[in-house]
Amino acid sequence: MVNSQTTQLSFPAQAAESKNIFWWLISACVICGFLHVAMGSDPLVPLLAIIAMAMGIMSITGFGVMNIGAVLVFFIAFRYVGFPLFAKLFFGQALDTNLENPLSAFLAVAIGVFAYFIGFIFINRVDIGLPLLRPVTQHCLLRRISYFSFLIGCVAHLENAFRVNLLTSAWNISNAFMPFLHLALISAAASSISRSKGRRLFDVWTVVVLVLEIIFSFVQNARVMMFEAILALILTDMAFRGKITKKQIAGALIAVLLLVIITPVFLFTRGFRDDLNWKERISFTIKTFAGWKEADVALLEYWHRVSLRRGFDLSYYGKPANLLERVSLVNNTDLFMNGADNIGVLKFEVINQAVEYSLPRFFAPDKPADYSEGDWLHYYYTGEYRYGNFLSSPLIGVGYVSFGWIGVFVFPLFVGTMVFLIVKKATTLDIRSNIWAIFILVSISNAFIEGGMRANVAVILRQLPQEIIVMMLISVFVGVNKVLLFNRDRVFGSGAK
Repeated sequence: MVNSQTTQLSFPAQAAESKNIFWWLISACVICGFLHVAMGSDPLVPLLAIIAMAMGIMSITGFGVMNIGAVLVFFIAFRYVGFPLFAKLFFGQALDTNLENPLSAFLAVAIGVFAYFIGFIFINRVDIGLPLLRPVTQHCLLRRISYFSFLIGCVAHLENAFRVNLLTSAWNISNAFMPFLHLALISAAASSISRSKGRRLFDVWTVVVLVLEIIFSFVQNARVMMFEAILALILTDMAFRGKITKKQIAGALIAVLLLVIITPVFLFTRGFRDDLNWKERISFTIKTFAGWKEADVALLEYWHRVSLRRGFDLSYYGKPANLLERVSLVNNTDLFMNGADNIGVLKFEVINQAVEYSLPRFFAPDKPADYSEGDWLHYYYTGEYRYGNFLSSPLIGVGYVSFGWIGVFVFPLFVGTMVFLIVKKATTLDIRSNIWAIFILVSISNAFIEGGMRANVAVILRQLPQEIIVMMLISVFVGVNKVLLFNRDRVFGSGAK
């Protein structure tokens, strides 16, 4: 059943400004495509990149930047091929250089993005009843939510911080609750906006939560957490003001610049953190910041030595550059496709390990404590670990190593549809004045966009259900809607039987 009201509200692309934005962005991609062809690229390669980007751009111009699914589809297209479309041009390199089978890799990405896109369109138009969690705009309730979320997130972070010999990808109970520090920050900022009638984003409590987010990111040595905190503030400001401002765009650019600056430090520190307590981790990271240039040089030298041993592997920009490779997922896709063509596909093995990892240890007592899908697949197809627990295994590439071209389409279609369905039922796909939706977007974006089957199965089977249940309990406990949890019509829609 299609909800006509939802469909009508979801197509602001009928407005002239959205159409203009679409054509401006597509034109920029087309110009880049022609320049790549002039530099010697196979014309089909930039054409496929433009097609993938067109679906991502149609998502945000057709359904709005406040739609979670639209934002995710756009960033998937951008992370796979959009960024290299511009970055390779900046470095004076044709789009298809330093790839084994560029045409196949870009075709796989175009098919995968199309699968995400049609899954999003389907879920966006289907009526699944009213959401489990409703938006909160009263500043007093927002502040209560912030306090409770802060307590949950802070305790989880402290438990994680005081452990030594930390397995960075091991699943433990505290990992399920650490993201709630983001919810504390989001609701604190929303409370400040609501109480000041839109005049300010920060107050004393918001600053306190943000500072603790930064401190814990140093303790964990996780740059993504710091980036997510800044993203949470930008999205909250955008969602509660109902518009995009120059300050928000500047904040996003600052966040990207910050990510570039801290990457060498955090990656260098990770090689020494396992046996350090939380104080030593912070002090060692600060010392590394003081010697930022030396850490950057040491890291690049290490990548260069690895590149010499393995030759071409993951050097899309002509030399090992971890940050650029992580935002150019077509590179990993090309590597996986080449490996699968040479060695063979894995069929259900990837799915089996992903499901086993996501199950509670009570149901899977023998599952590995420190399983990294990226490390395993890169080792399987290249014979060597590169960075240790931090290699990307993008879902489109994982689909190919599992079932070939069928997996390229089916994996993104299934994962995308399931995630969009759960998010819509929980909060709707709209982040406007909705702290719960903003939190979900922030908490799942990295795993959903960059992660493979393991990360996304964990999102579907564990992360989203756990976070939704905790948010519902917080909602009831602070008095947002005491009846909502038990009201059949509110939860399942008036047509529930």
